[in-house]
Order: sequence, then structure tokens, then C-alpha cells
Amino acid sequence: MVLLFTETTFHTRRVGCYRIATILRSIDVEVEVIDFLSEWNVDELIKLIDKINSIEWVGFSLTYSYFLSEVENATRFTDLSKEDEKKLLDYLKSRSIPIVLGGSNADSIKNFVSGYYVVIGYADNALAALHRHIVEGLKINLTYINNNKVIYSDINFPEVDLSKIETVFTENDLINDIEMIPIEISRGCIFKCKFCEFPYIGKKPGTYIRTKESIAEDIKRAYYTYGIENFLFVDDTFNDSIEKMQKIADIRRELCIPFKFWSYGRLDLLSAHPKMIDLIEDTGWSAVTFGVETLNKKSGSKIGKGADPERLKNTLLMLRKRYPKMHIQINLITGLVDSTKEDIRKSVDWFLENSVADYIKIAPLHIQDISNISSGSEFAKNPNKFGYQIISTDRLKYKWKNNNWDLDEAKKIAKEMTEYINTKNRQMKSYHYDYHVQRYLNSGFNRVQILSKLENFSDEINYIQRKKQILAGYIK
Repeated sequence: MVLLFTETTFHTRRVGCYRIATILRSIDVEVEVIDFLSEWNVDELIKLIDKINSIEWVGFSLTYSYFLSEVENATRFTDLSKEDEKKLLDYLKSRSIPIVLGGSNADSIKNFVSGYYVVIGYADNALAALHRHIVEGLKINLTYINNNKVIYSDINFPEVDLSKIETVFTENDLINDIEMIPIEISRGCIFKCKFCEFPYIGKKPGTYIRTKESIAEDIKRAYYTYGIENFLFVDDTFNDSIEKMQKIADIRRELCIPFKFWSYGRLDLLSAHPKMIDLIEDTGWSAVTFGVETLNKKSGSKIGKGADPERLKNTLLMLRKRYPKMHIQINLITGLVDSTKEDIRKSVDWFLENSVADYIKIAPLHIQDISNISSGSEFAKNPNKFGYQIISTDRLKYKWKNNNWDLDEAKKIAKEMTEYINTKNRQMKSYHYDYHVQRYLNSGFNRVQILSKLENFSDEINYIQRKKQILAGYIK
């Protein structure tokens, strides 16, 4: 059996782990995904899996993990407490169970840990071969880094056919109809924002999008098996083309399934292509995260987002008027060249005063140390060209400064502005939070009951109790 542990972030399922589970199950490997890890009692979990003899390896997704924490100064794999994570890892190592690390942070973390398998890139390319390597001794191409066995999946294994990257859940995954299920729509992005650290950018149009038929199959399976109508579309920019949006609108119309979804989007493209705005309702696009980054035109032009700020504002006003129930998140970055604290403050004030954002996220600019990773942002590759001076590095991220900022100031202002937003508007909530509040309201719960459920993660607690029974079934 293979165990895959996932984090609790956003209280939603992680598409990567379930893609891997789908691949392994297709070759008759027993896989159990242990979701919502931080909600488990680790001592109880260890006692349970200690009685299972046939654990061939375990996997951890590092997509939402954090490491070299400024608070704890520690490398972390999970959102468990530091003590509980160590307890779980020590137990697995005591049984000599191989541990596989993957996810978008795997490339960064390989030089800070030791003794693991580390899969870099889309892991489903490599997992069937890696499983056979661990279980049967099959030879595969490994790179040894800091006593880790590193697999460069995208380099050493053929890309998965985009018509065959379905995610199939099983009865043991305990999916229910109140969830938002992730579905991959594409792999990659046609844009090349200068600060972006995603390695799959600059894709040629049409080469990275799943087929209409394969997307429809995932939606049908989720709807007719579990009654699910709400999805998280895993897609770097949903509205990067009218053709893609039309494809989803066609699927929705042809299936006669009233599904809705969240995804990332580009506000400047909506501004430039009115037909995209017309398609929003037909596609079921009910929640969006816009990476606006800055409303300073000079600063935006230097990162690949140079749309006229007034035009962006007008588009937001129009979206709010035309689609008042659409949940809109705005992301802003502190520390960009030529931007200022005053820019950020004015932008936030405008968003709040005009009620165009349900949630505003402000984060400092981070630039990864290019010497530690396989690929990096344009900022990381040539910081001086873009106005950044590198002061020092912790081998993971650079400490930098530019004409108006340094990293510490960017962090400080991001924190101050987040607190300012909370003071100005206490009702501002993320889409995931709003979604769960609304479904509890629809079920007839009152305010006190809803707050209790959200605080106690009642859905996850129910999941854990049922998952314990499933794991107990493997005990011989």
C-alpha cells in the first residue's frame, strides 16, 4: 500500500495527490490519501498505521508547505505542529519506509533536507516508474543531491498525454457533494511575467490545454457520482483565450450540468476583450483571483502587466455591476520597482471604497536564489536588469533592494496594509470561507452554529473518523 499525506490549506482536496493516486490505482496499487493532516491526532494516526505491514512508501506534497520559516527556522513538510511533524517523520524512518517528496516546492527544498526521494516537475509523469523502482528495483535515472534521490520528472519521463490527465476518486476518498473538487484544465501558461517563478510559462497557444472531452468526463464523473457542482479549475489563467472560455461554455451547455468554478484570471484581458466578459455567465465562472500586482503603470510595465490602471478600474466596476455575486480576489505585490507605499494605499482605498473586491491579498516580492533551483523568474536570472540589487541569500531566497524598497520594508508594508484592510473592512473573506458559510446557510444553520462548524472543522473531523475505519480494514 502507498500512503499520500496532504495539507489542510483551504480545506480542499489537492489535485496533485489525487492525480498520483489515479495513476497508481490504474496499475493496481492500493493507495490511501490521508487528507487534512493537521486535523489528525498524530499519536492515533501512528498507532493505526503501525499495524499495517504492507506500506511500500509514503508521499508528502510540498505545494503549500513552508520551510526555512522566519519564526521557527526549520524546514517543514506539513502544517502539523513542528513536534507532531517530527514525530510522524521519525516513526516512518524507524520503519525504513521510503518517503517521497513532491509538489511545486520540491525543487527548492532538495538542498535543505537529506535522505528522501524528491520528484521535481509533474510527478504523474514519473510515479509509475518510481513505484516500481522502490518495490521491484527497476532502474530509473536518479540525481543524487545532498543524499536525496532526485527525479527530474519532466526531463527523464515522457509528458503525460493531456487527453489522459483525468482525476478519478474512489469510495475510500470519502468525497461528498458539499466539496469543491479540483479539476485540471491546462498545464502551463502562455504569458511570461518577469517575477513569475513557475517553470511552465511561455507556452504556445493550444499546446497546453486539455481536450474538451477529457474535461467533460471529469465534470460528469464528479456530478453523477457525488453530486458535485462546484469546482476549482486548476489553470494558471482561465481567460487566456476566448477559445478556451468558449470550450467550457460549450461543455456546460452540452452536459446540462449547472456547474460553477473558481480560477485565476487576468483582468487586463477581460478589459481588452468584451466577449470574454459576455462568456462569464455561460462558463459558470463564479469566483476569480486577479493578479493585479500594481496599479502603478510604470511599475506594471516592467513586470509584464502594463495595462492602463484606469481601464482596469473601469473593468472592475463593470464586472461588479454586471455580476454582483461573482467573488473577486485582488492580489497586490509590495516591493516592485517604481511602486511606493502610497501607490499600495491608494489602490487598496479605491478597491474598498468602490466595493469591487471581496478579498484583497497583499504579499511582498520574493526572488528565489537561482543557484538552488532548476528554473527561476526573470528577476532571479538577471536582477540588475530589472532594478534589483542582491544583498545576501539564505540559499533559498535573495534579500534585495531597489530604488524605493528593500525586502524588509516590503514585508513590513504588506503586513501593515493587511492589518489596515482588516480594520477598514472586517467582512472581507476568501472565496473558500464564503463558500462554506453559504452552504451552511443553505442548510438552515444559524450564525452561532456556522461559526462553531468553521472553527472546529466539523467536515474534516467526520472525514477522519471514517478514514480511520478504512485504514483499520488493512490491518491483518
